[in-house]
Amino acid sequence: MTNPTLPDGQIAYLRALQALGKPIVTIVVTGRPLVLTTVDELSDAVLISFFPGTMGAEALSSILVGATEPTGRLPMTFPENAGQIPIYYNAYNTGRPVEVGMDCS
Repeated sequence: MTNPTLPDGQIAYLRALQALGKPIVTIVVTGRPLVLTTVDELSDAVLISFFPGTMGAEALSSILVGATEPTGRLPMTFPENAGQIPIYYNAYNTGRPVEVGMDCS
């Protein structure tokens, strides 16, 4: 079974960092939505970077030092827990089979 969260080792690392009492800004470089509820609880700020490319490090450093604001929008919704997956926008999700003739638009 696929677990759409960060690996346990990274969560343990975040917990250890939180114990230091310093502000934590977590940067998540990913290409798909993840369940980041625990990351959000352990971090003071979370920045999602969708495969930033060759200029990604420069862009992230500009954000971290306050030279620019992260104003982009995510192209998808991140679920709060794995039970929300799959997330559909184009059909009613009732948990039951769709009846013939039912309008799902």
